[in-house]
Amino acid sequence: MGCCGYNPDWRRAPYTPILLEEASLDSLLSPEMEEEPSPKIGDEGVQDLFNLKNLTALHLWNNEISQEGVQALSSLTKLTILDLGYNEIGSEGVKYLTPLGNLTDLNVEGNQIGAEGIQAFSPLTLQNLISLNLLNNKIETQGLKDLSKYI
Repeated sequence: MGCCGYNPDWRRAPYTPILLEEASLDSLLSPEMEEEPSPKIGDEGVQDLFNLKNLTALHLWNNEISQEGVQALSSLTKLTILDLGYNEIGSEGVKYLTPLGNLTDLNVEGNQIGAEGIQAFSPLTLQNLISLNLLNNKIETQGLKDLSKYI
């Protein structure tokens, strides 16, 4: 046995290592893994989070959450980190973020938020923010001007 548990005689081990030259990655995956998409929480699943009042971080990236789901999240006022990237909250859903005044990190990337959505942000929601991700939305110049009023 060599340093740190390394066995230089690994070839004599009771198992046969798989060398990447001998097998393609496709052959290592079961057909079920290849075809089955990840389950999405959606608005109904978000409703189940209602009682987690002490939750401080929530990552719901790409879970088919709409403004209805964001409304359900608005009761989680202890959240400091909220990742809603690539969902479907739109400009209307932004107004439901208003009660979340403890947020320091908010990701709403890719949510079809327009300039009117930026107007729905309140100073309370933005007061503690350190990081705000608005990439891949439809904010445009007017939305940025509106946002600069709060920062």
